[in-house]
Amino acid sequence: MKDLKGKTTKTTEQTIYTMMTENTGKALCDSGDAYGRNWQKNQNKTIDDFNRQPEVSIDADEYGVCFTVNIWHLLNNQLELDDLCHEFNSIECDVWNGEYYGTNTDMCLFLDDNGFIAKGDAINTYNYDNNLSQILQFQYFERDDEQYVLLQVHGGCDARGGYTDAKLFKLAIDNMYFLMHDVYGDVKRGDIHINVSSMYDGVSLSIDDDDCSGEPYEWQKGDIINLELSEIC
Repeated sequence: MKDLKGKTTKTTEQTIYTMMTENTGKALCDSGDAYGRNWQKNQNKTIDDFNRQPEVSIDADEYGVCFTVNIWHLLNNQLELDDLCHEFNSIECDVWNGEYYGTNTDMCLFLDDNGFIAKGDAINTYNYDNNLSQILQFQYFERDDEQYVLLQVHGGCDARGGYTDAKLFKLAIDNMYFLMHDVYGDVKRGDIHINVSSMYDGVSLSIDDDDCSGEPYEWQKGDIINLELSEIC
């Protein structure tokens, strides 16, 4: 892909792939190497490997059921790049001395010069209940009534360190709340099918039908669960 100046630019998928495999180093606050860092786990994966991963993975036993949303699919579903994003993302970042997390002064000057207006404070998903496969840190921006997000992916172990350089993306749909998503699916229990979703609290599965809508789904041995992300619209 070429930008307006004829330079080779990355697609959204390629940019997210670079972030998820970026070597974010070994922070002093990491608890050793015993359980690995996200960037190390992702290092040898290809784009095809990421695409083959399920959107939602499930862990169920007698203590309950939990699900994990794969950020690869979530980010690729919600983000896109325009010419301004390509220009910003081409800025070399060798030191974080900018106003926003993961940026340098040149990056911040670019945002100011091109009319980007920061909205609210930076958000780290570690501080909120969620089912994401990796921690994300981001800052909202607006420009000419369009929404952007300055994003970092956590590649380390400990949440206090190990973040990528920030990259700029445009939200794929206007007025969409970044990372907002529902998980929905089907539970096969013998000959019975139960519709479930996360739409009631965002982090757990509830029954989603006319008779028991909103009641918590309780796993039973033998249940076969199929889950996927809702389409953005």
